[in-house]
Amino acid sequence: MRNHRENVPIDVPLDIFKCVKCFKLFSTKANLSKHKSVHDSEKKNFVCESCGRVFTRQDYLHKHKLTHTGVKQHVCPHCGFRTTQRSSLTVHIRKHTGERPYSCDVCPQRCVSSSNLRAHRRRHLGLKKYECTICSKKFGYKVSLEEHVASAHERSQTHACQQCGAVYTRVRGLRRHQLAKHAKSGAPIGQIAAMEADACAGATETKDAAGPL
Repeated sequence: MRNHRENVPIDVPLDIFKCVKCFKLFSTKANLSKHKSVHDSEKKNFVCESCGRVFTRQDYLHKHKLTHTGVKQHVCPHCGFRTTQRSSLTVHIRKHTGERPYSCDVCPQRCVSSSNLRAHRRRHLGLKKYECTICSKKFGYKVSLEEHVASAHERSQTHACQQCGAVYTRVRGLRRHQLAKHAKSGAPIGQIAAMEADACAGATETKDAAGPL
């Protein structure tokens, strides 16, 4: 089945190589990379007093400064998760509601955010930009790399299934297991919701440093 999928021609979406600054489309990744140099030379006027980082827009600088102050004013009403950016909270809440507004043009996959969709599309092209610094194995998703490091190199198994005793290094892995193995049997999976809430409440928000930085 895998060989069959690999041999089937894929219609690549026209906007997969789109400039995020001016939205111009390109036919290849190389052309897009070359075009980006045009924006790299643009004048930057807004400087962070804490670290010296420079931004082209005042709102980008404002969001960046929040990473220094540690103020996380946006709170999830479902689990208490806090973040500095409203957009990050919006994406987070979709994990509770199940909303996935971004759909792939190649396959039925739907995503919670546009960045997740871009990462998913790279998989259709065989692009794997996240590399393990320990064994050099590459992954299409950052979360896949993190799961690999936790399971293959850290060996910190902490999340056990209450139904059968299977142990996983991440709540994500345990959730997949229970939904696949126990959901049809009618077994309660409230354990997952509670663990996910705890994980969200204590998580360090790393996405704040992404985006417009």
